[in-house]
Amino acid sequence: MSHDHRVLFDAVEIREYPIVLGNNPSSTIGPSIEIGWEYTDLEPQDVEDHANRKTIKRDVRALYVAPVVRESILLRSEQYSHQDIDEAVREKNKVRQQRERSNFITNSNPINDVRKKVRYQKRRKKIGCAIKNLQKEQQEVEVRELNLYRGWWLPFSAYVF
Repeated sequence: MSHDHRVLFDAVEIREYPIVLGNNPSSTIGPSIEIGWEYTDLEPQDVEDHANRKTIKRDVRALYVAPVVRESILLRSEQYSHQDIDEAVREKNKVRQQRERSNFITNSNPINDVRKKVRYQKRRKKIGCAIKNLQKEQQEVEVRELNLYRGWWLPFSAYVF
């Protein structure tokens, strides 16, 4: 009654996206880059051919693009001038500073401080209860072990240290 279900692929469709000037405030130095919405469809490739091509395995650190390289990519695209890039960097830095201020204000709020203290005290109380329960359980195990051997006669060699 088993059904043999298979899915087969015969072609890989590849799209090429342009690199555009972004506004992500998490990049601390230089312009942010993103992929654009428009794309170009490249020639479809056979699945086997695509799988057999040497693909470069990249380390996560290889995904980092230095600020100078990002700026160079944007300038070579001839869509952005130095002025456009500088303006985008200023705007990005402004947003990042606003976020930092907002995080500082929300984290230094007295109500949040009280909440943090209560959470810390609850967590500490739970840990204290857990330790007490473990100690109590350990004592019960020791008592059970003592009761288990009570009245047993041990061979003479067991009394020799």
